[in-house]
Amino acid sequence: RTKSKDLEKLDVIKDSPQMSLFEIIESPAKKDDYSNTIEIYDALPKYIWDQKREHEDLSNAVVTRQCTIRGQHFTVKVKPAIIEKDDGRTVLIYAGQREEILEDALRKLAVNGKGHIIEGKAGVMFTLYELQKELSKMGHGYNLNEIKEAIQVCRGATL
Repeated sequence: RTKSKDLEKLDVIKDSPQMSLFEIIESPAKKDDYSNTIEIYDALPKYIWDQKREHEDLSNAVVTRQCTIRGQHFTVKVKPAIIEKDDGRTVLIYAGQREEILEDALRKLAVNGKGHIIEGKAGVMFTLYELQKELSKMGHGYNLNEIKEAIQVCRGATL
C-alpha cells in the first residue's frame, strides 16, 4: 500500500519495452543483444549471511566488500535498512536470505505479467497474498508480517 499517493493516481505503463527485458529470451542468438546489468547486480555480494538479523550499532553499519565480475573490480558498500519494530525499538537489518528469496519471487511475478513502469521506474504490482502464494510455490512459507518486514528491508537497505 502506498501512503504518499493514491494507487489510482500513479502513472503506470503496463506494456513497456523496458519491462520486456525481464522476459525470458528464447533465442540464444538474441541473448547477445542485451546488456549484463542484471547479471552483474545478481553477482554482487549484497546479502549478509549473519545469524543475527537485527543490529543496533550504527557506527559500524556499512559493510564494504570487494569482488571481481567478468574481470571488472567492484567495491560494494552494503548498508542496512533502518526498521522500527512494533515495540518501538529501531534496529538495523541487512538484506539476507529472506530478502534474496523475496526478490526472486518478485522477479518471477514481474516476468509473469506483474511488472510495470510505475512513475518512470520498473516495478511490480502485487498483493501480499499473491507474493505469499509465490513464495509458498518456491518452498518458503513466510507469514504476512515476515513478508512486510522483508519488503521494508529490501526498500531500505542500499548498495
